Amino acid sequence: MLEVHEPPRAWPDGLGIRAIGRSLATNRELIALLTRRELSQRYRGSALGAAWPVLQPVLLLGIYLFVFAVVFGAEWQEEWARGRAGYALTVFAGLVTFQIFSESVGSASRLIPAHANFVKRVVFPLEVLPLVKVLAALVQGAIGIAILVVAMMALGRVPGPEALLLPLVWIPFALFTLGVVYAVSAIAVYLRDLDQVIGLVVTMLFFGSAIFYPLSRVPETIQPLLASLPTAVAVEGTRQLLLAGRLPWGSASMVSLASSLLVLVLGYACFQKSRRGFADVL
Repeated sequence: MLEVHEPPRAWPDGLGIRAIGRSLATNRELIALLTRRELSQRYRGSALGAAWPVLQPVLLLGIYLFVFAVVFGAEWQEEWARGRAGYALTVFAGLVTFQIFSESVGSASRLIPAHANFVKRVVFPLEVLPLVKVLAALVQGAIGIAILVVAMMALGRVPGPEALLLPLVWIPFALFTLGVVYAVSAIAVYLRDLDQVIGLVVTMLFFGSAIFYPLSRVPETIQPLLASLPTAVAVEGTRQLLLAGRLPWGSASMVSLASSLLVLVLGYACFQKSRRGFADVL
C-alpha cells in the first residue's frame, strides 16, 4: 500500500521548471518506488522474466537487420558503419534510443485511466506518473546500450571516452519525451481517440528518424526537416558518441536543450491545468 504525504490541493503552485523540480524532489522516494514496481511488473508472470529486456531489443535488431540490410540492401557510407556488422550496430544504437520515446509516449494515452484509483480515491501527486514511465524507459534504454557496448567489444570496437558523454544527449531527449508524455496523458483523458493518433505519429517518427538509413539518402528538400526532429537528433547524437567517437555538439545541441525545456514546461502546464477534471471524466 502506497503512503503519500501530500496536502490536498488542485495542483502545485507554479507551472515552470522550479515547480516541476520542487514537486519531483518532494516525491523522489515515491518515484523510485513506482519505477521499481513498473519495471518488476512489466514481465512478471512471463516464462523468461527478466531476460526479456535483453532478448527483446536483440530480436528486434535481427528482424530489422534482415529486412533492411539483407532484403533491401541498405547501408551507410561512413567507415564506422560499413559492412553488415557496422550496419547492425548503427541500427541498434538508433533503435535503443528511439524506444525511450516510443515506449513512453506510446502508452501515455492510457496512463491516467490505468491509475483511475489514484485520481478518485486518494490524495496522490499525479505528476509523478509520467516521470515514472519515462524513467522505466530510460532503464530499458540503458540495458540496450550495455548490450551495444558488449557487441562492439566482441567485434573489436572499443567505445572511446566520448561515450561517457551520452547522458548529455539523452537528458534533453528525456526532458522532451517527458513533456510530450505530460501533454498526451492529460489530453487523452478527454479525447479518447488520441490513442489512435499517437500510434500513427510514433510510427511516422520511427521511420522519419533515420534509424535504418543515412540522412544523405533522403531528398535534400526534406533533409533539414528530418534532421531537426528531436528523435533524430538523439539517435544521431548517440551514434556519433558511441560508434564514430565524435562530439555532436554545436548550436544544434543548445537549440535541442532549449526546445526540450520548452516542451517540458508546456506539457507540465497542460497536465496540471487539466488534472482538476480527471475525476469527473473517469
